[in-house]
Amino acid sequence: IGGMNADGRSEDIFTLSGSLDDLKVRSFCSLPAGFVPNAAEYHKGYIYIIGSRDGANSLLRLNVGSRQFKELAPCPGTLVHGSAGAFIGKVGDIVLIAGGSDFENAKPWEEGVKSYFDKVWAVTDAGGRLSCREVEDVRLPVPLGNGCAAGDGKTMFCIGGMNADGRSEDIFTLSG
Repeated sequence: IGGMNADGRSEDIFTLSGSLDDLKVRSFCSLPAGFVPNAAEYHKGYIYIIGSRDGANSLLRLNVGSRQFKELAPCPGTLVHGSAGAFIGKVGDIVLIAGGSDFENAKPWEEGVKSYFDKVWAVTDAGGRLSCREVEDVRLPVPLGNGCAAGDGKTMFCIGGMNADGRSEDIFTLSG
């Protein structure tokens, strides 16, 4: 999903399919103009994509069947100048966003100070009405971003990353 190439930023989404001996790469669709992806998670026919648009935090949901995007309201109390390095995964029927970093007081080129988060947010779909809320009683053990996430549907693994103290080699889990 998106990324950088020799010509600059790419807004293309590609699929890989087939077997190892016959792997195919196909164009799937394009991101909305100006959207910069950070991380994504597939869940029940949708791809949830966190990133930024025009320097502001943004959360998209792509319907894989119709290839239509829906922009969700930013999660409350989240990043201000564009999300970076948040972990995204699913536990049961809930998509979780955890940690991440941002320049809270100003953009980086305006001498903003980078901050890291320990908060966890849940993205839910109640009858087609999407919402994002902070999970009040759950936190990462330390503020952390810029790692990666993997999971099996029951447990989300937050792997490595960094914070104001430097690089982390820890692996944390979120589970229901």
